[in-house]
Amino acid sequence: MSLPGNNPQVGEPASDAIRTMLHAMVDQLLAERRRDQTEQAADLREVARAVYQTRRARNKILPRELLGEPAWDILLDLYGNDADQRGASTKRVCLAADVPYSTAWRCLAALEADGLVERFGDNLDARRQLVRLTERGEAAVRQCVGVAAGLALC
Repeated sequence: MSLPGNNPQVGEPASDAIRTMLHAMVDQLLAERRRDQTEQAADLREVARAVYQTRRARNKILPRELLGEPAWDILLDLYGNDADQRGASTKRVCLAADVPYSTAWRCLAALEADGLVERFGDNLDARRQLVRLTERGEAAVRQCVGVAAGLALC
């Protein structure tokens, strides 16, 4: 069977070779695109970590009460440091907010009510709860970090 629009002089083996070559090229392009997306995601996580660290340094210079955004700090920490989505302990999440635990818990509850994070039990320790970003939360943070990095990620 010859490819449509091809020279009828081209036989089956040549058509098969062309088809195989085209499939290989498409596969290579798709693999490169996946690799680019993976690298971009890693870059955004690095930006999120840098923004978080800058905020911690800023809090040592300026009164945190003037500039605090503990909910944003929680989101940045989860996005930057929990790429595998296994979850972070609620204790670590509260520490990431860099505010009193009661304030961090309120922020965590608000983020959960908004559908940006979810809490779930730890399979290894029934006493512990873990927190992770939801798909919605990850998409929102990725978009905000992308804006901060100068990328258009709508």
